[in-house]
Amino acid sequence: MTGDLSVKDDKFVVTATSGNVATAGTLTVASNALVTGDLSVNNSKFVVTASSGNTAAAGTLTVAGTALVTGDLSVKDGKFVVSAADGNFDSAGSIS
Repeated sequence: MTGDLSVKDDKFVVTATSGNVATAGTLTVASNALVTGDLSVNNSKFVVTASSGNTAAAGTLTVAGTALVTGDLSVKDGKFVVSAADGNFDSAGSIS
């Protein structure tokens, strides 16, 4: 096949020149998914940068169990910081 592949009025399309795939439906993955480039959900609402592993979320992160942080913890650009090395913390505001 040398041209684009299109199924049922463009519900599933593979573009021949780029290899890009577009689907109008839901993608279900029953096993592992290997993503070697950046991952972006809904116009950057959730992003994982491939080169660094850095993750950015535009919404709220909810953790139902224990959150293990192995590096320093910084809240709102350093307003509250906990040092991973010794557990010391710094706060720009008052602590009561």
